[in-house]
Parts: sequence; C-alpha cells; structure tokens
Amino acid sequence: SNYYRYNYIPSGGTDTNNSTDTALPSTETQTGAVASDDKSSIDATTTNLQELGVDESDILKHDGKYIFSIDSVNKQIFITSFENIALKNYKAINTISIASLGSVVAMYLQNNRLILISNETNYLLTDGGANDSMVAKPALYTNSQSAKITIYDTTNINNIVELSSYAIDGTYEESRLINGKLFFITKFYPEVQYDYPKIYVDTICSKLNMQEIYGSCSSTTPVLMSDVALANQTESCTYGADYYTYQDNQCYIYNYDEDGKTWKYDYENPIVTSENFTPKIVSNGVTSELIEPSKFYVPQKLDQDSTITTISTFDIEGAIYKESISFLGNTQTYYASLTSLYLVSNEYPLYYNFDNFEERQMIYKFALNDTLSYKGRGFVDGTMLNQFSMSEKDEYLRVATTKGNTWSGAGTENSVFTLKENNETLEVKGSLSGLGKEGERIMAVRFIGDRGFVVTFKQTDPLYTLDLSNPLSPKAVGELSIPGFSRYLHVVDENRVLSIGRDADTITGQALGLQLQLFNVTDFTNPQLVDKTTIGSSYTYSSAEYNHKAFIYRPSDLMFGLQYTDFESTSSTQNFGIYKIDGMSIKKVHTMSKPLVDYYWGDENRGLIFDLNSTSYGALFEGSNILGDTILEGE
Repeated sequence: SNYYRYNYIPSGGTDTNNSTDTALPSTETQTGAVASDDKSSIDATTTNLQELGVDESDILKHDGKYIFSIDSVNKQIFITSFENIALKNYKAINTISIASLGSVVAMYLQNNRLILISNETNYLLTDGGANDSMVAKPALYTNSQSAKITIYDTTNINNIVELSSYAIDGTYEESRLINGKLFFITKFYPEVQYDYPKIYVDTICSKLNMQEIYGSCSSTTPVLMSDVALANQTESCTYGADYYTYQDNQCYIYNYDEDGKTWKYDYENPIVTSENFTPKIVSNGVTSELIEPSKFYVPQKLDQDSTITTISTFDIEGAIYKESISFLGNTQTYYASLTSLYLVSNEYPLYYNFDNFEERQMIYKFALNDTLSYKGRGFVDGTMLNQFSMSEKDEYLRVATTKGNTWSGAGTENSVFTLKENNETLEVKGSLSGLGKEGERIMAVRFIGDRGFVVTFKQTDPLYTLDLSNPLSPKAVGELSIPGFSRYLHVVDENRVLSIGRDADTITGQALGLQLQLFNVTDFTNPQLVDKTTIGSSYTYSSAEYNHKAFIYRPSDLMFGLQYTDFESTSSTQNFGIYKIDGMSIKKVHTMSKPLVDYYWGDENRGLIFDLNSTSYGALFEGSNILGDTILEGE
C-alpha cells in the first residue's frame, strides 16, 4: 500500500513583475530582514465582516504592522509589513512552511495568535492485480479526510512558534472567531468498507473452452467477444464457437480461475473489513472521540443523510480545544451573531410527486455562551442565497428566501420571515411575501438594525426597502426598478447604500459590465439611484460579486476597493480599483493594473488600503505576489 496526499490549491501562478522571496524554509520559519523602524499602519482595512465583532476567516490578515498572506503555490505563509509595502519592498520578512498541513484554505490573526485552517485527504492505494478471467482489477482507493487547526504565537515575528495542532476527522466547512473563541464547523461522512467472499459454482460455463470464447478483431490482443464486438466485426474477424452458449447462459456474470473453475462474488453476505461511524480528534498523537453522546442530536427524519455536522470550540489564547456539539444532518449555509450560530440544511423539501414539490430549509440554532448549547430548529419555505440571507436582532432571526423554479425563473416567490425560539422550536412569527416580479429571484440581501434591503432580478433590478421594526409584521415600504442587478449590498450609513453587481440589457436581461451603484435611502420609502460606475465589459470579472471578503471598505473616509480582471483577447489585465463615496457620488481614486500572464479559475486576491507617514497606499495580494502603489486622489 502507498499513501498519496492530495492537496487542492486554490490559487496559482507567479507574478514575474514583482520581486518575491519564494524559497521554502528548511525549518518551520525562515528569518528575514525586519523593517528598520517600529512603524505601524494607521487606519488599514481589514476583512469585510457581516457582523461587527464576529470575525471571519480569510486568506490575508494583519495586526496593524505585519501582513500575513496564504501563498498556496509555494506552500507557505508569506509575511511582510506595511512599511515594506509602502517602500515597494516585496520580499518576505518571514515565512511559515505549510507543506505538511495539506491545503490551507483560511486563517485568523488576533492577539498574537495566528490560526491556520486546512483540509487534508490521504488516499490509500491498494494494488488490485488481475483476476483469473484475464480482466484487470481496478486499484482500490480508500481515503481519510481531516480538517486541521494549527495555532502559532506571533509575538516575535522572527521566531514564530507553533503552540498546538488539532486534526478532526471530516472536512472543514466554516468558522467564526468571537471574543477569543473559535467556533469550527466540520462535516463527517460515516463509512463502512466491505469485502465479498467467492462462491464457486458448477455450471455449463465452467465447461466451455475459454480459448474458443475469445477471439480477435483486427487486433493481436485477445478480447472477450461481446455484442459490441460482433456489431463491429469485419470479414477478417473471427470469434469462438462457444460464444452463443456463453451469451445464452449468461456466463459473463462469472469469473474464471486458471483451471477453468467458475465463481462469483457473494453480494448477499458481505464481510465488514472496517467501520468508521463517528469522527475523532487528534492532538499531539493522542486520538479521542469528538462526539459526546449527551451532545449528539438526531432529528427525526426518514431516509436522512448520514452526514454528521459538528461545532467545535477552541480557546485561542490558551491554544486548546474546549468542547464539541454534533447533530445528524447535512448543512450548507452558516450565519453567526455575537450570541448565536445558525446552520441551515436544504434537504427537507416536501415532495408530492417528481415534478411537484416545495422547497424547505431546516435552520438549527446554537447558543454561543460559556458552553455550546442546542436551542432548537425550525423550517422556512424556499432556499437562501447565502449567509446574508440571515440576520439576528432582539432574539428574532430574519430570513430571506426564494421559493419555486429558480433554475428556469418560472413561478418564483420571494419572501422574508422572522423566527423566534420557543421550547426548542424556531417558530415563524412574521412573514412578507410578493417581493419581485414574475420569475424573479433574490440576488442580494442585507439586514441592518430594523431595516432590510432585498434585490430581485430577471430583466431589471427591483431594490426593495423593508421596515423590520415590528418583527411580527415586516413590511416592504419602498421600491426602485433599474437596469442590471446587485450581488452585494454594503450599507454606508442611514442615508446611503453601495452595491456591487452587473449592468444588464433591459430587454433580454443579459449581464453586461461590472457595476458599482450608490443609492440614496434618506427617504426610506422612496430609494433613489444617485450614481453608478460601470467597469469594463461582460468579460470583466470580480470575485467581490460573490465573496464579500474580496471587497474592502474604510469607514473613516468612505474609501473602498475591489479586484477585477479584464479578459480581453489581446491585453487582459489584473486590476485593483480604489474608489471613494463623496456625498451622493462615487469617485474614482486610483487603479493599479498589470498584464495578466497566467490565470487559473479559483485564483484569489485580497486588497488593502492603509495610511503610513501621512500617505495613503493600496496593495493587492495574490499569495506572495504583490502589486502596490501610492494612492493619488483625483486621478
């Protein structure tokens, strides 16, 4: 047997225009030249969060002085400083090797603690050999998957120390870091492996002349004659005299030993060779059960998925595992407030027949107190778009869903529900339906305080303003229909909302260029589009449309930025656009560009805006590749 590690690399390519230190360290960390002065940035952008105080993982983090970036291509954490970026010195100050961690997908940086999150899959390859009927057996693969957490002390940037490492059976799904406690969500798939005994039988098949059954059709390699071979035979093709006896007696269901004995697998009496029903957690070579029976919830449901979803907590300061809570069921969407964690499963539709069913989603609620606790579950009709489809305020959960034939756009219904926990049940307390026109689906959602914003789309973009001050009776109070659609909504203040999306053809609904829009919601019952900026064409792409972490925003001066790629046949470019909200308009501040040499779908970039020595700077990171410049307003 041999082990093969498979690591999914989310980004690739190198920037030949930038000078970077890409050598892997021979030890856990590599020491480089630290910035000469103890200078920290002022007012640097951070990961764009849905909820204040609820940190989300990212591929780039900083502590105000040092910047940490995941460099998957070179299997390292690339570390630099704001001062070096301002000087356009793009060499690493230090690096951390991640070659042994599998695929590092995200990280946190808080209070001198760097937390790396990775997935690893080990494939066990067993040589299948060949059976006695001259048919090669396929190689047998088994795999073990684990989600890893590795915690480092970054107090001394030149001597970063690993404090602890944990591996949990399964795959990493999502996480949140709140008040020094990491909430880590994993999925585990129970597995049973079987072997089947051989049954030897005495039939006419064992008496056939195997050489007669085999023939050749313009080939020197013996092949088993089949209907396909016969259909394609030529005059020069020969076949065995026993072929029809072989076919008529279904001899093809048997295997043959070298001496002609006939056998088949006994599928009715499998032999269990291994069982792995529950996940484990490993630390320092010690393996323990992850699931506690008293904290494992199994909801009643026929034919339910056997996937086990687990929430595990870690104390970051102490770098230690605390506890876990699990339930039987699959989940797809996750949202956390300061006090609650909600996990959503879309595997609970109501079926009437194959062509007639109603979509429903199950919502599980957990309290994030000193200890994790299960609080209840409830249903909503339809499906959610993403984590922004949920928001909690005053013990009420607000949820936006689309119900109906979303893949064809026929018969859709867009709604907002409010739910409240009561005796381990999330009860629907209020609802608002009828958002959007016929066939439209929700494209963007944002809840802020007692307000909500919902965008639906098919050919035009209706933006709805919602009054949620009475959770028992949510109301749509304003509507604005404009060309195009929004994918991400960012509330600037009580008077302005910024959106990222697409311009679109008003007749066909075909998406056009990338689009920034600014809405005036001073009169909440009468929202107005006051400015918009179109970037590029339909061949322009930005991950900020789908990933809010790729959008950066600085509230002190209302400056924001996003990466975008222009795919042109002759001069494709990688760009970092920086803009500013000035009153009721969007002002272009600066654009950094470089030729796009190599591109892989899945490449991830992160931008930064910061001040140092009374000067504003912008930088775009892709692993250890950095594009930086001084921001010149009014460019």
